[in-house]
Amino acid sequence: MAAQIKRCREPFATEIDGITRVIAAGELVSTDDPAYSRETRIHFEDVAVHVGQQAGRRASASGAVVEQATANPGEARTLTPPAPDPATTDDGELFDPGEHTAPEVIEYLKTADDEERARVLAVEAEGQKRKGVLALASQS
Repeated sequence: MAAQIKRCREPFATEIDGITRVIAAGELVSTDDPAYSRETRIHFEDVAVHVGQQAGRRASASGAVVEQATANPGEARTLTPPAPDPATTDDGELFDPGEHTAPEVIEYLKTADDEERARVLAVEAEGQKRKGVLALASQS
């Protein structure tokens, strides 16, 4: 029978002619290699079986989004820091309209999303109740 190539599924060590030989997981070994024997064959699988399993895994993961980790070889990557949350201040606190002038609050609300806009206007209505700021609630 012609020799076949087998793939080691799990690492193991075996003694061959008084020398310990370590076979690593994933290592390919011919069936005519002394490391492949009746005692050690439980550690091996057919290469075709492994390839089929990998193809199945790739097919099931094909819908997954893969992020490209690097630029083209030799190109420097540009790292974009995460954008700060506009609803928070430098110290991580939520924007408090009571700590700002009416023009500052109005300017902030121009760039706020609908949810943040509603939150700030509700805080304003419970707090200082400035007509210029609250007038923006009717413009939504």
